Amino acid sequence: MANKIDVHHHTIPSFYRDIGKAAGWGDDTVPVWDTADSIAGMKRLGIETTILSIGGPGTEITSSQSDKRDLARNINNYVRDIRLSNPGLFGQFGALPSLIDTEGTIAEIRYCLDELQCDGVCIYSSYSGKYLGHKDFIPIWAELDARSAVVFVHPITADNYSMASPLLMPPMIDFPHESTRAAADLITSGRKRQYPNCNVILSHAGGNLPFMASRLMALATYLYGDLIPEGSPRGEEIIDDAKSFYVDTALAGTPNILDTLLNWADPQRILYGSDTPYCDQEADLNTESLNEYPMEENLRHKIFSENALRLFKNLRAKSEK
Repeated sequence: MANKIDVHHHTIPSFYRDIGKAAGWGDDTVPVWDTADSIAGMKRLGIETTILSIGGPGTEITSSQSDKRDLARNINNYVRDIRLSNPGLFGQFGALPSLIDTEGTIAEIRYCLDELQCDGVCIYSSYSGKYLGHKDFIPIWAELDARSAVVFVHPITADNYSMASPLLMPPMIDFPHESTRAAADLITSGRKRQYPNCNVILSHAGGNLPFMASRLMALATYLYGDLIPEGSPRGEEIIDDAKSFYVDTALAGTPNILDTLLNWADPQRILYGSDTPYCDQEADLNTESLNEYPMEENLRHKIFSENALRLFKNLRAKSEK
């Protein structure tokens, strides 16, 4: 099925891969990538437009704040050139330095959204052990809220991550948990409610949030109600805030996930995502399953493109020409 808009599709610049290898990151699971690979994948999966982002660890792969700022700027200019060389095919989620670097991050937000006219920005689930509702990130959320920005949240490996089995790499089970922690932190800190103009997308069907939201609400309201900060949601407000996120279908197109997601999420807030090029074969399987999953055709069109066209003003403007 054609005409999909892919909101979860990564770029892997060669210079980014080289920096990663020098830092001890990057193995056979990190593909060598160029634009032609994405275009071929788009044709195969029926994708009309892809919004490129840098996957984890992103700029966190470098150590100094100066290096993170330089890497973010280099990635942003690199993706801008891809976008301009392939009009209509690609959009862009701007890369940012570490959110720990408030000044550098705000400067790059302004560059991405004001100068490059990016479709939004990409951030990660945590920074140096601080999840996204942390008070240190308030100026950044305020900057994004003032621009009604789309914010794509990609999970990143938690600090001190360790599993007994070498097979259990973070993307296998920990990434959905990290997305859930980030979302829960935004909800219970009150940030999601405090900055309602930010349109936040959670990867991979929102992680475990559709399954955990009612538990979060019940325990926060009754067991830990005395700990809820002033201005944070209570009771059903927690469910409302959980459902206010957008979610993508990356690695989440199988019936066991869709049964839960479609019964829980706002159908206007589900977006198609592939998670290529890291997960090309998985993207094929999940997209095929999503194509075949029984649902009303108007809902399928919403997930594949209509919801994204409503969310992203740049894409909407192109489609109206």
